[in-house]
Amino acid sequence: LRRLPLKSLSESDSDAEKEVQQRVSAEQSRDAFLSYIMHEMRNPLYGAALLILEFQETLRELKKAARQSARKKADQAADSLRASIDETSSRLRRLTEFLASPFDKMKGVCDDLLQLEKLDKGGFEYVFRPADVRAFVAKVAAQAAPLFGEKAATAR
Repeated sequence: LRRLPLKSLSESDSDAEKEVQQRVSAEQSRDAFLSYIMHEMRNPLYGAALLILEFQETLRELKKAARQSARKKADQAADSLRASIDETSSRLRRLTEFLASPFDKMKGVCDDLLQLEKLDKGGFEYVFRPADVRAFVAKVAAQAAPLFGEKAATAR
């Protein structure tokens, strides 16, 4: 028993203190890394979401122009072209609506993670805003409609 090397109490305390400092440092590094990643992901997502809105607005204008042109007298080829433009713009608008939803979800995840970081640091903030439940349900139903074909229900 006398031959076993025993650490003094102060050496054990010192080792434990170093381990605690290393853990704290690792947690701080992890938090900084997650914060950096979330900011780096969120910024491009907001830019892409803005571009989607611009694309949707352009398609609305294209559709409006096609409808206005259809009111004027034109030959059959021009009418066919207008119909094609109208149909294509409607399809592209639906596709952009499908694309917008995942971007919104990804932004939400990033925002949630950043809020969790704020909560961890004691700076969490609540943001309440009114929302139209009917509009939300209508949007979800419209997005799911192509999956159900003619049997899709409309939100009222």
